[in-house]
Amino acid sequence: DAFQLRSGILLPTTNANNYEFSPQLIRMIQSEQFGRSANECPLAHLDNFLELCTTIKQNNLTEEFIWMHMFRFSLRDKAKCWLRSVKEGSLTTWEEVTKAFLGKFCPPEKTAELRRKITSFTQEDDETLGEAWERFKDLKRKCPHHGLPLWMIIQSFYDGLTPTSRANLDNGAG
Repeated sequence: DAFQLRSGILLPTTNANNYEFSPQLIRMIQSEQFGRSANECPLAHLDNFLELCTTIKQNNLTEEFIWMHMFRFSLRDKAKCWLRSVKEGSLTTWEEVTKAFLGKFCPPEKTAELRRKITSFTQEDDETLGEAWERFKDLKRKCPHHGLPLWMIIQSFYDGLTPTSRANLDNGAG
């Protein structure tokens, strides 16, 4: 058999049949590669990657299409080997890619710490309900691979509110 490109990412199809990613864009993505060294943070890598991808605009192409195509260029060394070792075509959405990536490269102790912060969330005394919600969303954003069911996330937020904020939320929700 002829040698073929292997990747765990199943590249999405599109109706746009005439697109091309310029070599400059690929080099831009490659300038911020993640290789799994001790001083690299997988969360920061995803943030930087998505920030770079926002500069890419192609007619009739969705953001997810661009992210899925460009992500492999953002990896090097052990991270690139990992992506090639993932079952071919098993990652079909950007959410699946990020969960698999963070599941592999975010240390278990950091994941456990972030999961604990989500489940033990408490609103600060001088914090408004809106500020508490933003801080809680930030905790979730830092750990999208938390694996917690939605009901537990909602319950953690609600239980962590001050009695006043809880009453305001109850009144607003009817």
